Amino acid sequence: SRSSPGRDLGSIRMNIRLLETDAERERVYRLVHEEYVKQKYITPRDDGRFVHYCGIFDRIPQTDVFLAFDGEELIGTNSLTRDNEVGLHTCVDFPKETMRERLTGKSLASSWRIVTREDCRAASGLVSSLIRATVHRMKALGVETTLFTFHPKHMCRYHLALGMEMIGFSEKTEGLNSAPAVLMRAYTREYPERWFR
Repeated sequence: SRSSPGRDLGSIRMNIRLLETDAERERVYRLVHEEYVKQKYITPRDDGRFVHYCGIFDRIPQTDVFLAFDGEELIGTNSLTRDNEVGLHTCVDFPKETMRERLTGKSLASSWRIVTREDCRAASGLVSSLIRATVHRMKALGVETTLFTFHPKHMCRYHLALGMEMIGFSEKTEGLNSAPAVLMRAYTREYPERWFR
């Protein structure tokens, strides 16, 4: 159900877990569509869904999708893909930078499609909790380097919080309108210890 603009952010009962079913994946596509339309990243689609990269990365076992719930309502999501024969989402907009990271020999992953409901975005800990869940998963899987793509306006936040370094900039993002992106790199070993608690 849709939330009212007057949502009490203090009443959010946040729970984050991994996606388990195709029905939950459909909910992700609908949340992304709704929020991207609001941001004018895309024009509305008749089916109310937006699927990144033709769904290629959603169909491989190397991708984990994190879901943030308030009760039964999906309020946020993020995805993590470990490097594989299909590639990473960064291969599309940042091919040279991605190849350069591969050549270091470190285990590589990319984090993408971080989206939160507009009326929950200011909720204490929502974005941080999604990132923390991703970081825990990266460590558990032995990922050494992760590439993140964000809108440039978020770059300073992630640099200060996690020590991410910008290694690329693109004027556009595949499939989106007027959506520049920065490519940021993070080393798991350098994350502040508080992100593993």
